[in-house]
Formats: sequence, structure tokens, C-alpha cells
Amino acid sequence: RSFLHSLTSLLHASPPGGSDIVCISSHPQPTDIGNVWTLSRDRHLRMWTARGGCVAEYVLPSAAPGRVVHAPRASPSPAKPLVLLPPEPQKLLCIFTPDHTDDPHVLAFIPTEGSLTSGGFFQLFLVDGDILRPLPAFEASETSAHCHLQDFTVLDGTLYTLWDKQGQSMVEVRLLPWEASAVSTGWTSATYAQEAELTP
Repeated sequence: RSFLHSLTSLLHASPPGGSDIVCISSHPQPTDIGNVWTLSRDRHLRMWTARGGCVAEYVLPSAAPGRVVHAPRASPSPAKPLVLLPPEPQKLLCIFTPDHTDDPHVLAFIPTEGSLTSGGFFQLFLVDGDILRPLPAFEASETSAHCHLQDFTVLDGTLYTLWDKQGQSMVEVRLLPWEASAVSTGWTSATYAQEAELTP
């Protein structure tokens, strides 16, 4: 009951549509971690437990640290920034436990469609009991600008991303930056040729 009560009580605490959940994720099996993580359109990352409901919350920015995303000039209310994520369900969270620790980690992706420098940014978190502790944030590559992230996963400390690049599939890989000094580590990318369209 507490989980549902906490979830429904959030519906009146944000802009219209802001509390709509666009991503929900849990730790992959096998695991004894029963927590659930959600990301809503207003960029609120929440951690839920069966007994305590929402036990942790973190508001993610609309742009990568040090970057500013400008609203389109045609916006009916230019003074109000575009803060809501698209309403469609998306893969924006990855829950995993690194080899070097027993503590689960959360990797969240925030798309930045208005950015000319990348397709978005990632924010890494350490799950410390009922606390979400932010670790380094880092941008996707410059090659990902105007691309749509289809999927991503973490394996052996390496982040694998799959992008839709205007009809082409693009895979990009990089080591996770566990410390701020490693954020500048580069991406490695591979683009698959666009398939020819067959007509009858």
C-alpha cells in the first residue's frame, strides 16, 4: 500500500504530465535486490522499495554540467524552459553491480535534443542503502548529436550504447568514469551502413 500511496501522491506535485513515468528498471537477475527505479518526464529519478515506497529522489538537470540547452524560438512561452522528457517510454536507466563492489549502481541517461554537442548525457549513481549518491556525469560523444539512443548497457565497467543515426545504427563504447578525472576518456564508435530500401 505504501508504494502505491507514494506513487499516486506524486501526481499532483509536478507540472501536467511531469510525473508520468517514462522508464522503470530493476537490477537484472539473479539478485536479491528488490528495489525499483523510475524516471519521470520531469527528470526525477526515484528509488522505490516494497515497504517504504519512494525512499530516495534525485532531480537531474536538463543539460549536461556546464552546458545550456536553449528553447526553440517558436516556443509559445520562451520564458519557460522545456523541462519535460518526451512522453514515450524509453530506455533511460541501467542498474548494475560493478565487479569492484557489492553496491548496486544506477546509470541514467538524459537526452538533450536541443544540444549541438551531443545526444545527451549520462549520470552515474552509487546506491548506498536508501541513498542515491551521485558520481561523475559525462556527455555522450559529439557524433551522437541529433541521434536517438535506442539502448545501452554496462558490462565489466564498459558502457555500450546503440544509437539511431538518421537511419543508421551506430554503436559507441567507453569505459565508465568512476572518478571525475576520468570523464574526459574518449568514445570508440562504429557505424553500420544504411540498408537499401527495397521497392516492389
